[in-house]
Amino acid sequence: MGQRPLALAVMLMLAACGKSVTAPSGATCAEMLPTPILRTAGKVDYGDFVNYRLSVTNWAEFADALFTPSPTLPPCGGNSSAARTWVDIFVDDGTRIYGYCALGSARALSTDLYLPYARARPQPRGAYIQMVDRLCNRTVTSNVAALTP
Repeated sequence: MGQRPLALAVMLMLAACGKSVTAPSGATCAEMLPTPILRTAGKVDYGDFVNYRLSVTNWAEFADALFTPSPTLPPCGGNSSAARTWVDIFVDDGTRIYGYCALGSARALSTDLYLPYARARPQPRGAYIQMVDRLCNRTVTSNVAALTP
């Protein structure tokens, strides 16, 4: 086993035991990962799509370190410095529709989340997000927010 996989394995074992672990970027796995509280903040008609604007109302509870570029983690497509934490958007039937891998700060959770949905399809009644902290292997899921007709 090489140095990097061994170090990652040790970090994950310590984190699982509730120990504070400092990652190479200076971020820590002991920081809190709260449950996001999601709401619908409007919608915009965009050609053949409806873009539902979503907002995490408790965005200030999330550390900005969760959204730092993380070149030591796997890339997001061609983005080799994708954020540590990715945000995936699902509709109420559990289908993943969209995702964000490069949000730059916690504040972006309140302003930069959109769910594009084809107008020709029956519109979903709700949506939720999952936030995946890739460094610490943690996932949190929001409530289902009703989508306004």
